[in-house]
Amino acid sequence: MNKSVFTRHLLSFMLLLLCSLTAQAADNLITEQVVVNVKSAGTLSSLIKKADRTRITNLKVTGKLNSQDLEWLRRMACCHDSQNNKETGNLQHLDLLDAKIIGGGDVVVYVPRHNAPSKLKAELKDDTFCSYLFTESKTLKSIILPKTLKSIESSVFSCCDSLTSVVLPEGLTHMEGGVFAGCTSLTSVTLPSTLKKIDGTSTFMNCTSLTSVSLPEDMVYFYGYTFEGCTSLKSITLPKKLDCILEYTFAGCVSLTSLYIPASVSEIGRDAFDGCSGITSFHVDEANQNYSSEGTVLFNKDKTRLICALGQIEGDYKVPATVRDINEWAFRDQSRVLSVSLPEGLTQVQMYLFDGCTSLQSVSLPKSLKSIQYAAFKDCSSLASLSIPAATENIAEGAFEGCTGVTSFHVDEANPNYSTEGTVLFNKNKNKIIYALGHIEDYKVPASVDTIGASSFQDQSDLIYLTLPEGLKIIKEAAFGNSRKIKYVYAYMREPEPLESFSFAKVPGAVLYVPQGCTENYIYYSSWRIFDIEEFDVTGTDVKSAVAGDDAKEVARYTVNGQRIKSPTKGINIVKYDDGTVKRVVVK
Repeated sequence: MNKSVFTRHLLSFMLLLLCSLTAQAADNLITEQVVVNVKSAGTLSSLIKKADRTRITNLKVTGKLNSQDLEWLRRMACCHDSQNNKETGNLQHLDLLDAKIIGGGDVVVYVPRHNAPSKLKAELKDDTFCSYLFTESKTLKSIILPKTLKSIESSVFSCCDSLTSVVLPEGLTHMEGGVFAGCTSLTSVTLPSTLKKIDGTSTFMNCTSLTSVSLPEDMVYFYGYTFEGCTSLKSITLPKKLDCILEYTFAGCVSLTSLYIPASVSEIGRDAFDGCSGITSFHVDEANQNYSSEGTVLFNKDKTRLICALGQIEGDYKVPATVRDINEWAFRDQSRVLSVSLPEGLTQVQMYLFDGCTSLQSVSLPKSLKSIQYAAFKDCSSLASLSIPAATENIAEGAFEGCTGVTSFHVDEANPNYSTEGTVLFNKNKNKIIYALGHIEDYKVPASVDTIGASSFQDQSDLIYLTLPEGLKIIKEAAFGNSRKIKYVYAYMREPEPLESFSFAKVPGAVLYVPQGCTENYIYYSSWRIFDIEEFDVTGTDVKSAVAGDDAKEVARYTVNGQRIKSPTKGINIVKYDDGTVKRVVVK
């Protein structure tokens, strides 16, 4: 038998052995329900045979349970023990319907925090599940809670990613935040009618299999982030007495198709419906005194404020003429809207207003517009044209980040603050570049410019050739930080200033051409040393000027690397003439 054949047989044997051991382990589990009556609190461990403690999968416990008993149940459900050791229990189904929690003593749990669990002593109270009781159980699939239970503290079942079913008792009056956060297998939950509010955030956060939740009719309040990341949640009926829908309550609920806001709701927090892209039916009760709706767009009652656009707006959208303010993020990720018309009287385009509107081609800005905030048009990659009105006083840096498709960009000539040249935005007198939109491969900074603003060329990822004027003083932080294709920079400054942080991306092999005799002025500053520095004749700005008024004829032309070329090539060319002279010329 050769070596390869022997190896294959050995591997096959080991695989069969492993399968046999696994089958034996599975066969060794106790799958029938085991019933234990705890007459004296603290004795649960003594009532279960030592050999059965890791074999029981289905357990019903009756009687009185204290902190010692609960810690034992934690171990059987494969949670970390009081010494942060991972247990090997196999408890999958736990019935505590006829059990009663007796307060006194602490339950020691370990809370997962950045892969470094923290020890926590949770005080046990009567008829209460203390914080983090079953957190991160890897085996628990279903649990029936005690019928006498009154309170569930924070994060009791957080990250129990096998939990599919939980029965909450009538009589439960208090539940804190994060109770079911990260229970990725949980499919449905019915909250008891006695539960009026949830005192904490993120109760069902990232329950990605949750499809339905039944909320009690008399519930008036739950904190923000309650259903954030519940990507399978399709529908939910909000209680008729609900007062608040706080921030990020339904954020990321992409499967939610319909939502009805009852008349009782007096507050809707920031980004409560962020990412609810599947909404097709949205309605606010006409009796609601604070909010109204039009299609899938949410407004305040008199429609002077547009709060957010839910679902997906198709094609063109005209904001109602009554609107005077639009919330931040209001049109975020509206990937199907093609154009938006903003009404006269609107004075601000808020931060991130059109963030991620990747199909947006045009926006009609009103004459009343005074301010465009940071990232207002972030990643509007299809935006082709934009006209800034005369009244605009402030355009924040980064307002047009990601607007790589712009071909037409104009500022009203009457605007006292801004001007444009091509797709580049300047201040009025053009001594500062604010932002370069569109797609640029070759750019010559105007002679009037002394300042290039922070992150102003951050979207010019295909920029290769850059010319800097003699009067340039300041290149601010990250101005060309994403321009990783820059190969040639022609700097006419004889006495440069140091660059600010990450003004240029580090591009191996990029050449900085500086005026003859000025190399030392540049290498004095370490920030300029990211380039290979060479000198050039600043008087030879192109081929024609290099030979003007000279009878000498060109006989050969080379790149700076010595490669022979037949015709002028963009960049620095080495030109030899028939009189023996050699010149470096810049071809643009």
